[in-house]
Amino acid sequence: MESMSIGAPVTRIASSKNFPPPISELNDVDNVDNVDRNFTLDDAVEAAPEKLAKALAIIDGALDICEEDPRVLFADDFREALQYLHANDEGEYQAARCRIKKRKPSGVKLEDIDAIVKHSGNEEESSVAADLIKLCLESGELYYDGDTDKSFILTGGQMLNMQTKVFIDWLSMAYYNDTRGGESGYGQSASEQNIKQTRSALAGIAKNEGIKQAVHLRAAMLNGNSYIHLGDGTSKAVEITSTGWCVTDDVPVKFWQSSAMQSLPTPSEGGNVELLWKYVNVNDKDRLLVLAWILESFRPETPFLVLAISGQ
Repeated sequence: MESMSIGAPVTRIASSKNFPPPISELNDVDNVDNVDRNFTLDDAVEAAPEKLAKALAIIDGALDICEEDPRVLFADDFREALQYLHANDEGEYQAARCRIKKRKPSGVKLEDIDAIVKHSGNEEESSVAADLIKLCLESGELYYDGDTDKSFILTGGQMLNMQTKVFIDWLSMAYYNDTRGGESGYGQSASEQNIKQTRSALAGIAKNEGIKQAVHLRAAMLNGNSYIHLGDGTSKAVEITSTGWCVTDDVPVKFWQSSAMQSLPTPSEGGNVELLWKYVNVNDKDRLLVLAWILESFRPETPFLVLAISGQ
C-alpha cells in the first residue's frame, strides 16, 4: 500500500466574478417605449406560500382573541382560512386543529368548528384518508424529533420514519389487513393520494401532540454511554459504557431503520481486532488511524470523516 489519507468532500463555490452585472446592462424602464407605466399588481395571482401564510395568520389571530370573543371562530375569514388549509395542506390543517383544540374556549366544541369546513374533492377519498389516520393513531404512538424535523410512529416495537418507503409499505399492508372480509376475503388498497394526505396529517399531529424525543439512525449517545442499533428487525442494541459492553433490548434511546440499512451481526466476546488486517491491506503504521476512524464512525455527535485509501 502506498499511502493513506483522511479527507472531506470538497465544496466548490460558484464564482461571483460577473455578478452583479454592470449598471449599463440593467433594464432602463423609463427609456423603454412599450412599457405600460400605469400597471399595478392588484390583479396578480397570489403565490401559494403567501396564501398559506395569510391563512395561518388569520387562524392564529383569531385564536389570540377567541377567549374574549368566540364569534371569531365562526367568522367567514376564519372558515375560509381553514378551508384553504384543508384543500391545500393537510398537515398544516391538522396542526391548526390541534392549536384550536388547545386554545378554544371550553364552551366551543371542536366538532362545531369542523362542521363549518366544507370538505372539497372526492368524499370517498377523504373517508379513506380519515380511516388511515385513525388506524395509525390506534396502532402506535407518534414521535417528533425537533432536531431533524422528522415525524415517526412507534408500532409493533418498530420506529417508522413517515417519510420513508418502509412506512408506506407498513401503512398499505395495515390498511389491507384492516379491511379484509366479505365474500372475497381480500382487503382494500389505499391510493397514493390517500397515503400522502395521511402522512401529511400525521406529521402535523406528531409535531403538535406527539412525544418530543430524538430518534436516531444506527448510533446514539446518552449520559456518556454509546448505543449501536443492530438493525435486525428488533429493538436490540449494543450498549457501550466505560466498563464494558453488552447487547440489550432495554434501550433508553429510540432508533429508526431505513430500508437501505443492513443489520449488524450480534457481537460476541473473545474477538481479535488483528484479524481485520487479513482482509484490509493497511500498513502497520496506519492501522491505529484506521481503527480510530472506525470508532469515530459510531460517534454521532462529531463530524463524519471520510477515509480515503489509495494504493495498489
